Amino acid sequence: MSHFQSLFEAAVANPDQKLTQLPLLSEAENHQLLVEWNNTTTDYPKESSIHRLFEAQVDRTPDTVAVILERRRLTYEELNQRANQVAQYLKEAGVGRGKLVGICVDRSLEMIVGLLGILKAGAAYVPLDPDYPKERLAFMLEDTQLTVLITQEALLDQLPKQKAKIVCLDRDWPEISLCAKANPGTGMSAEDLAYVIYTSGSSGQPKGVAIPHRAVIRLVINTDYVRLSPSDVMAQASNISFDAATFEIWGALLNGARLVVVSKEALLSPEELSTSIERHGITVLFLTTAIFNQMVERIPAELGKLRHLLFGGEAVNPQLVRELLETGGPERLVHVYGPTETTTFASWYLGEKVAREATTVPIGRPIANTQLYILDCHVKPVPVGVAGELYIGGDGLARGYLNHPELTAEKFITHSFDGEVAERLYKTGDLARYLADGNVEFLGRIDNQVKIRGYRIEPGEIESTLNQCTGVRESAVIARVNDVGEKCLVAYVVANANTKLNSQHLRLYLKEKLPEYMIPTAFVFLASLPLTPNGKLDRRALPEPVLDRREDPTGYVAPRTAVEQVLAGIWAEVLRVERVSIHDNFFDLGGHSLMGIRLIDHVCKELQIELPVRRLFECPTVARLAGSLDADLSRATTDRRANSPWRYLIELKPGQGKQPIFFLPGGVGGDHEFLVYARLTHFVGDKYTFYGLRARSADGTELAHPSVEEMATDYLSEMRELQPEGPYFIVAECIGGIVAYEIARQLQSQGQRVGLLALMDTGCPSTAGYLRYRLRRILTPWQESYYVGLRHHLKELKRLNWGARLPYFLSKSKALFRNSPQIAANARLPVPVIDDKDSRRLRRVQEGYIDTLSRYRPRPYDGDVIMLVNEKSHPDDLIRGWPKYIKGKIDLKKIPGDHAAYIRRYVRMVGAALKECLDGVDCLPS
Repeated sequence: MSHFQSLFEAAVANPDQKLTQLPLLSEAENHQLLVEWNNTTTDYPKESSIHRLFEAQVDRTPDTVAVILERRRLTYEELNQRANQVAQYLKEAGVGRGKLVGICVDRSLEMIVGLLGILKAGAAYVPLDPDYPKERLAFMLEDTQLTVLITQEALLDQLPKQKAKIVCLDRDWPEISLCAKANPGTGMSAEDLAYVIYTSGSSGQPKGVAIPHRAVIRLVINTDYVRLSPSDVMAQASNISFDAATFEIWGALLNGARLVVVSKEALLSPEELSTSIERHGITVLFLTTAIFNQMVERIPAELGKLRHLLFGGEAVNPQLVRELLETGGPERLVHVYGPTETTTFASWYLGEKVAREATTVPIGRPIANTQLYILDCHVKPVPVGVAGELYIGGDGLARGYLNHPELTAEKFITHSFDGEVAERLYKTGDLARYLADGNVEFLGRIDNQVKIRGYRIEPGEIESTLNQCTGVRESAVIARVNDVGEKCLVAYVVANANTKLNSQHLRLYLKEKLPEYMIPTAFVFLASLPLTPNGKLDRRALPEPVLDRREDPTGYVAPRTAVEQVLAGIWAEVLRVERVSIHDNFFDLGGHSLMGIRLIDHVCKELQIELPVRRLFECPTVARLAGSLDADLSRATTDRRANSPWRYLIELKPGQGKQPIFFLPGGVGGDHEFLVYARLTHFVGDKYTFYGLRARSADGTELAHPSVEEMATDYLSEMRELQPEGPYFIVAECIGGIVAYEIARQLQSQGQRVGLLALMDTGCPSTAGYLRYRLRRILTPWQESYYVGLRHHLKELKRLNWGARLPYFLSKSKALFRNSPQIAANARLPVPVIDDKDSRRLRRVQEGYIDTLSRYRPRPYDGDVIMLVNEKSHPDDLIRGWPKYIKGKIDLKKIPGDHAAYIRRYVRMVGAALKECLDGVDCLPS
């Protein structure tokens, strides 16, 4: 008889007994969950302190390099002596055992000296991020009642007013260096505080988590999830306000390893991080899950050189873990989990193989000297496979929350299992379950807390701050996953009556009060927040954010050049908005460092240049970034020209298939103009290799083609040299479609097959069109404006019925002379701006090109044509005339936008339409 059958019979026999009083687990199951799977005891120096263990390491390896930053380095002995001097200086300033000392410094060797010096003085350090808003720093300084704050002279202006004594490690070093270099005596124990680190708080304010020395020592010495030795080189990549720095700094220095301080720029650039790994021989690296995803996609080979790669902080995509393992991952790939209250890591899972059908990666088993319990609402163990709340016990637990005894009592409970000795447990609020093999699977949160890019965030803190903003009646903040799989914050705001709010105003307000990682990516304005029947906020009913452009008080300014068009398109895609003004600041629109990595990655791929991520921080608007790229693009263009054997052909995008797709642009095909079309081909997929055909040679020589027929013949000679036999696949845009039509016609006359001819917004050339073009060439600007305005009105009259024509004529005729320039501006199609060094010469080439095209008279083509027409134009205007020449079928497809913007603004949808056309061709080789 099974245990559950016994349980059922006991319930039937004693119907008055509460179900919670019945034992849900057998004695054997209880022992397995509570004892066997939590038997993690190892021997470690649990009575010592961090700095005493470091001093013992100094005695063993005094001349070994302890820490490196770029070309600067300190040995263990040098680091110890400098920290001793800082400790003595602090003690003379009144710092002693049990005191808190703030440290607000940039990533540097001085940061490590300062941390160690605070501990040696008997105090605990409070890390303060220099990038935090002054208001948040002021709260932390007030909450901790700091009497001493260590910083650097360059950061003084970023600090709020406070009463603490300021110690600048750079400015005051001449005085500090006079202090004794000998180890100071402090008489500290493992139970003394090592640091207080602040996390997001649901009450609207951050809360300080107090960590003792013992918890840190148990994390890094004689543990099981990672084996650190003096031969290791540890990357210090985390901000000291993030508790992963605890593992990095003390994991290296208490095990005799070398600590490499990685610059912020290197961490944001996969290529620079790769260089750091190679140059310093880094063997141990921790990454948040979000950065891990970026690195697996960009530098998997470098990650494979590591001895230990640890990652964690939020739910992981098992597909990326599998890809890294299958391509030759590191020696040990470890998925780690742990709240700040349990000192960085509480569990670990060794990634060796991930099944293809896996939807999660377990958080594993407890690390050494740690226990995991999954309990129900009555604090009873739940069976394997059943979800419950995760509780954590062991030597890694924090003391509690600074100045919050009631919250400490709520989250840190004392509990006894079945009469055993009571132990202290941390109530995580995480939902989890045991798998059959003893590993734990994370299922989500019980409350509204979220993790974004490794940071734990309480939406209530953001909501509380938002509600203090003038004009905001109420708000709600939730985390959503966008269509690229990235978790982001969305704020829903209800404004007071007669109050107008915009997202930029709210974003700037929050930036003054909250750290960057807590700023919502999108803001949604609602008339009211949805409620449940019980009158509570219904978070599930909050609508998806509309991907629309944020309000810009300076007004929208459209891209002026081909490069700006490409950049604006990439920004809109990464930021998930409809359009971006060239003067919009990337970070003011909700962009952050990880988005910046992805954006620069797209820019490099589509412009075929190398670009560091820091360029985005230096040039955060489309206009400034485009202006900074001139030298890079010119150099890349020169290199491509030097290596190109063609006069007309240029490779837009390589693909996996053998069949080339020939693309004719809507202008003269200058190198920078092709950037727009290269972006279009990016959304067609990797199956196809695209070649562009430009109206001038690769060396910039002006080409005087007297006719479209001769132009097509020249183009065709290179096309057939690249691809001797058909079928040929040709795509063209705007007036480039006229040349494409003639190329297709000549191919047929040569007995070659045309597999696809797709024309995008290409009007049929006509005698009337040629006369209009010649007339406009001889008119003055005012006459041309009048002429275009008159054409516009005549066009509208033709579409109206007879009854509406006379009122329209009378209303518009008086304004024709007065407003014709504006009418012309609205009616004319914009001439492509060519962003090139020889723009005057190219303008002459363009004029000659259009003159040649306008004289062309089509001859019949015996084949099918796909016509892609923008939906804002009348199809008859673009197709009129073509049926007279095209003897096959005309397949009409509408694409979004108008002629001026459909490729730039709706490039993804246009690419999808083009891909559908190509995929529909039955003779396309693989």
